[in-house]
Amino acid sequence: MLPYEDLKKITDTEYKIGGTGWAENTIRLLEKCGIKQRGKDGKLVQINISHPTTIDNAMVVGYRYIKNNGTFTEDTFLFKKDNPKPEKFYKGKLEEYLKEYIGTHKKQL
Repeated sequence: MLPYEDLKKITDTEYKIGGTGWAENTIRLLEKCGIKQRGKDGKLVQINISHPTTIDNAMVVGYRYIKNNGTFTEDTFLFKKDNPKPEKFYKGKLEEYLKEYIGTHKKQL
């Protein structure tokens, strides 16, 4: 099964039964894809899943961190239906690729 299909299964289950394991399941899926959480420069405080409006059959997972200096940042990963791996976007690069995400990278909670 491709990563997009795995993520869709996680989100469909969440929407259907209101499950509480979606965050942990999403973290495990990203780890399975070779994506690890930040280590030294920030603490994971939120996981977001969204659906881009400018492309079909895609989902974005965002790891929002509080950095050691007290500011927030987000690492984002784009899951597309036919891609064998999620695309990684760091340092606000998703905002350049998908304009509807402008302003989300450094959004403060």
